Amino acid sequence: MIYEEYERKMRKRAAVIDALRKHRLIIFICAGVLFAAVFALLFVNGIIIKDISGVPERITYGEELTFEGGDAVFGSTYCEYSVEGADEWSETQPVMPGDYVVRLVSRRTFGIKNYGAEHAFTIDKRAATLSFAKGEVIYGEDPTLTADLVRGDRITGANFDRGELIAVTAARAVARQEFTASGGNVTVVNADGADVSAAYEFTAVTAELDVLPRPVTVTAGSAEKEYDGEPLKCESYELTGDYGMAEGDTLVIAAYNSSATEVRDSGSNVIDAGDVSVSGALGDMSGFYDITLRSGTLTVTPRKIGFELGSAEKVYDGTPLVFAEYEQTGDCVSGQTPVFYGWSQLTRAGEAENTAFVSILDGATLRIITTSP
Repeated sequence: MIYEEYERKMRKRAAVIDALRKHRLIIFICAGVLFAAVFALLFVNGIIIKDISGVPERITYGEELTFEGGDAVFGSTYCEYSVEGADEWSETQPVMPGDYVVRLVSRRTFGIKNYGAEHAFTIDKRAATLSFAKGEVIYGEDPTLTADLVRGDRITGANFDRGELIAVTAARAVARQEFTASGGNVTVVNADGADVSAAYEFTAVTAELDVLPRPVTVTAGSAEKEYDGEPLKCESYELTGDYGMAEGDTLVIAAYNSSATEVRDSGSNVIDAGDVSVSGALGDMSGFYDITLRSGTLTVTPRKIGFELGSAEKVYDGTPLVFAEYEQTGDCVSGQTPVFYGWSQLTRAGEAENTAFVSILDGATLRIITTSP
């Protein structure tokens, strides 16, 4: 049985080999056609059959660059951009003003790139007219500018030419002043915070604006110390509001009207309005400010002193046992001494707590500073 099965397999194999020999020409022809077809497909893959067209010669910053797309055989296409005359190319479409070129790119077999013709285009600056957002400005601040911007851009700053301050008697304003903003001094950023000022051609603007008083909050300083017999003062302040002093101006405080010596004197550190003024390059500028005064706090904390009363004993003798000795921790202020009185006493046999009263006495004034308990 094994031999017969082997014989059948050999006959089938011989039949296949015989068929291949008989039809070998046809097989070779089919293989050649298939190879030629594959080679042709590889050769034409990615060949550009339609280049981009309709690229505008000029657009304005903020406008989209649009044109008709190209096509390639069996391949994907995309566009590359470059500054005119440069050798560096990028797939990112430029948006800032300048001269550029664009070309179609297709990927051929084995990563080879195929390029279309280069098309030049120019992005021009965008013309915009500046204007003042309000007819007023706080003294020492820059006015707010507005303009017809695009792409989410915004004005973040500008340099202004300022005229003289002209005093007025209006209900809100303290002066009027002429402001001029030229286009070259305006800073514009896009939504990502990048500077795009060069994308605009601004028309300068000049206007006379009301100058409002500058709101400044002055808070007197606060201080704290342990009682030492000397006055506690704090001659300092902070500007705690939204505005500081205008450039070139200086806040002058002639006096601070509070001090604290004793613990019970702790309270507010006060600045009186009459002691506050503002000096500047033009002299007294106090009238250009709306100053709010806030008090600070002066705190004198108790001085820590401890007394440990002594202990004593004796055999009962009918006379009172008094022991007026102690150990002191912490020092009194110079010139002040502790005075003890009312010491406890014990006559009968037994045990009792040794107690006393103490006062701190100022030797110069004979004034009792404090008493305990």
